[in-house]
Amino acid sequence: MVVIGNQEYEDRAWCRLEQLVYCSVCEKPFFDTLPHPKSLGPAAIACGDNHNWKKILRDPRAGHVTFEADKDQINELTDIVSKYWGHCWARSTFNTSNLNNVNTLAFDKTEVHMGSNS
Repeated sequence: MVVIGNQEYEDRAWCRLEQLVYCSVCEKPFFDTLPHPKSLGPAAIACGDNHNWKKILRDPRAGHVTFEADKDQINELTDIVSKYWGHCWARSTFNTSNLNNVNTLAFDKTEVHMGSNS
């Protein structure tokens, strides 16, 4: 999955939900970030080099919406998807040793990998 590196993307409820869905049911919790992870500002955490980064997953229910009516669907989908956190992961294909709270989903604490080709 590609994460677009701008603050509005990080603050929007639907974008946060998209990240949650992907990380819950993908092979591994890893995003490619365009143009670069550092473009996410404080959401990006460097892991010691220019190609390995991590970010904290934020709660979709606390994100901004254009239409207040969307909140009910966002709340329901967040609850459903959260139950499947990590169920599809191919754990032997990635290292979680530098990620905090990755094995149990805790919004605003759980970290996932980010990468960049730049």
